[in-house]
Amino acid sequence: MDRRKFLKVATIAGVSSFFDFSPVLADSSFDYPRPELILEKVKQVPNFAELKKVAEDHYAVVFEKSATDGLYKIQNGLPIRIINTSINLDWIDEHAKTETIQRIIELNRQEKLQYAIYLGNGTISLSETLYCDNQIFWGDCKVIPDVNNQNFVLKIIGNHNVLMDLEFFEETYTRTLLEVKGSDNLVENCHFRKERKSTANRVIYSDRFLWLSDPKGRRNKITSCTFNNGRIGTYLEGNYTVTNCEVSNCITGLLLRPSSNGSEISYNRIFDNNVNNHSGADGILAQRNVTNLHIHHNSIFNSGEHGIYFQGDNSLIEKNTVNFNHKSGIKLASYSNNLFLHSSKAIENYLGNNIIVKDNNCDNNCKHTKDQTNAGIYLQAPLINIHVINNSCSFNTYGIRSTSLGRLKTEEFSTKAILKDLIIEKNEAFNTSKASLYIEGETGVKIISNRVASLLTNAKSSSHRIQGVVIRDNFIQDRLTLNRANEAKIKNNQMGNLVIISNSRGGNHTIRNNNQK
Repeated sequence: MDRRKFLKVATIAGVSSFFDFSPVLADSSFDYPRPELILEKVKQVPNFAELKKVAEDHYAVVFEKSATDGLYKIQNGLPIRIINTSINLDWIDEHAKTETIQRIIELNRQEKLQYAIYLGNGTISLSETLYCDNQIFWGDCKVIPDVNNQNFVLKIIGNHNVLMDLEFFEETYTRTLLEVKGSDNLVENCHFRKERKSTANRVIYSDRFLWLSDPKGRRNKITSCTFNNGRIGTYLEGNYTVTNCEVSNCITGLLLRPSSNGSEISYNRIFDNNVNNHSGADGILAQRNVTNLHIHHNSIFNSGEHGIYFQGDNSLIEKNTVNFNHKSGIKLASYSNNLFLHSSKAIENYLGNNIIVKDNNCDNNCKHTKDQTNAGIYLQAPLINIHVINNSCSFNTYGIRSTSLGRLKTEEFSTKAILKDLIIEKNEAFNTSKASLYIEGETGVKIISNRVASLLTNAKSSSHRIQGVVIRDNFIQDRLTLNRANEAKIKNNQMGNLVIISNSRGGNHTIRNNNQK
């Protein structure tokens, strides 16, 4: 407490006039005002009228040496007050705290007030569902589960709510530490953890530290939070932003549900989420028909399976550093089951499309000791209209690989093996244990201006051919192998050697202006 100075004042208006001096520099050596309304130390508040009277008559101003702490934000170098008053639950009897929270929320709603709720220091045990709008929750406390409820600790249902500076600790088992349902909610600088890493041998999709649970929620934001030792770090639905967070030692780091749309995942550190190597143990797992996502500037390493596993459409994955993951760095695929808001007829025709993967560093993946199939960037059918440009994919099993699922039935080729309109451009891939570029496809495949050690074409079965593939302006250090190809256009490449497998000879290829060693 020696960092804080308390100044007693008489009225809310007094606080406003006191803040007129607000400092103009965002230097952390300055003291910035942190308002905090302190209740009298009472056992309980019998009614709203008394609560309101206490709130008006007794409060204090707190100084804190942190420019972003509490109820102020620094904007353009200036501290901007978010809210005037905050009711401190430290001054409430432990057994009356949850009742007081409900009363403050109701008082705010009925009388259109804006009392924030300061959860204080120490530890508070909760198992509460709160219906509220425009409510701020903050504090330095540790929020733990009620031992009598294993489903959730705190559930906030409403819009424009803020939770900041709180620690949610899974002291005893619970499925969800914090659930937020609604729109325009903010979770900032909160910390979610349990003491030890899980020992589960599979992904537990029902257990999550933080759950944005509204598929129709809009503009929710999670920023500057940490997640450590969870089963699922964050479980995300609807429309949201997740930025500047750290997610570590979970089974799955970020789980983006099929309802995810128009969302942004950026500037996060997602690492050591490797409890097991089971399917789904990814740094970022974007499930089924997620759409219009922007995943950028994340650092993702040492995941149990893939760094990013993306199964949706119409999205941009760029400028991520994705290294040392057990399987692929970035994997794209699509599935036609468990889709969001799709009719049964539309489901069977769904496939991933219109995705750009660019400017990513995907070196040094495929660290599973028995890996034979994964790549720095792995495109798994069915996919269409995929642009992979300017990525680094060295020191993997494959650099960039596009391929169909194995063991497909003949009747599934027309749907589950679609690989069309792939552009592989300006990428670099060396020191791979298998082909640097292994490109399977049907039509519309272009391989342009890459710098790689080797290149191998392919098709989905021995009876199919990659048709009209364009291979031009590439530097291929060793060998270009044309396999299962018809009417290939091979132009202006610098390469060590050109090998045309017997199944591609006589395929009416155009080969000119190449420089072979």
